[in-house]
Amino acid sequence: MSKTTLQALVVLGLFLTMPWAMVMPTSGGVETALEAPAPFTMPASAMQADFNGTGWNLSGTSWDSDGNEVVIDRPSVAWSGPAGTPQFPRMAACLFPIPERNELWLVGGIIDPSSQWNDEEETSMIEIYDVTNGTWTVASNPLPNTQSFAGCARWGDTLVLAGDLPMEDSQSSVPSFTSGLVQRYNLTTDTWSLGTAMPGDRAVGKAGYAHHNGVMYVVGGVNRTGNVMAMNTSSSYDIDNDTWTAQGNLTTPRVLPAAAHYRGNLYVMGGYKTTATSSGGGPPTASWDLTNTTER
Repeated sequence: MSKTTLQALVVLGLFLTMPWAMVMPTSGGVETALEAPAPFTMPASAMQADFNGTGWNLSGTSWDSDGNEVVIDRPSVAWSGPAGTPQFPRMAACLFPIPERNELWLVGGIIDPSSQWNDEEETSMIEIYDVTNGTWTVASNPLPNTQSFAGCARWGDTLVLAGDLPMEDSQSSVPSFTSGLVQRYNLTTDTWSLGTAMPGDRAVGKAGYAHHNGVMYVVGGVNRTGNVMAMNTSSSYDIDNDTWTAQGNLTTPRVLPAAAHYRGNLYVMGGYKTTATSSGGGPPTASWDLTNTTER
């Protein structure tokens, strides 16, 4: 092959491989590069017809014409009575969901063992409800101590009952004081232990209770039986470290208020408040009034 022929083939190869379309002169005679095409974008639409037409359909949705959007239909809530009942009527107890065992644990409180009047009693009994089978059984590992009107929380594998209010002795005029009892259950070892009790001046029952991220909050309540003053104290319990910390006092003393932690704030709503009165030189008694105020 001659040198001239080889040069011609090289030039032809370069011509064939060159992106010649990008250097074609425009009508004005100036060479310019063509821009790469923009990616194609499929326009999205959320029309009602898209969901109810043929081809595909989403169940549990509806079209909100005001907001011009598809919304999820919330299921209706209906109550039903599952099979089986606890052994005794019970109040002031704790109810713990144990989802890994598909069980509910009814712990402590006050039971009414018979229809006889004035025979209610505190209990250490734990009854377990099997959600799958709808059956109740009495746990073989009860509370170490009776406990009622306590706050209840679960954090990891730990169940906590904090606070208490003993039943009033109808045969005695001497009030019973709360001990600030704390009892803890370890689900891994299936054992009970006593936690650090509430500080003496803040030991209460019938309080408002809220739990968030391993901390239980206790607000208001009472510290003894009988006609006594409501408390305005608040405390927090660190479940991991088993320690109590005093918090700021409420502006209104409250018994059995509702309490909840929400976005960094602790909300306390409602409950009872008391007003002390005294007559004839005797000890003060308390009258009870509902309150509809809210604090945070």
